[in-house]
Amino acid sequence: MLDVDWRIPVSVELYGPGNHELIFCTGDAADCLLNDWPVDDGENFHEALRTFMLVMDGLAEPEEARAAFVAAAKEAGLLVID
Repeated sequence: MLDVDWRIPVSVELYGPGNHELIFCTGDAADCLLNDWPVDDGENFHEALRTFMLVMDGLAEPEEARAAFVAAAKEAGLLVID
């Protein structure tokens, strides 16, 4: 369930101005939060990780993970195009 593509990918500016990363699915988003994220705290950061686990367990839909990822990116002050 982690690698089910989202209906619309999310573009997030992770590596400075103009350097966008396209995130296509919950697995990509989890990898991004765990390995590339500029902060490792925040309510939306932790909520996104919880939502990713629920998706992996089949208890939430991938689009819920997408919304949680976007919220975490905004919380971290990242430019998001969703």
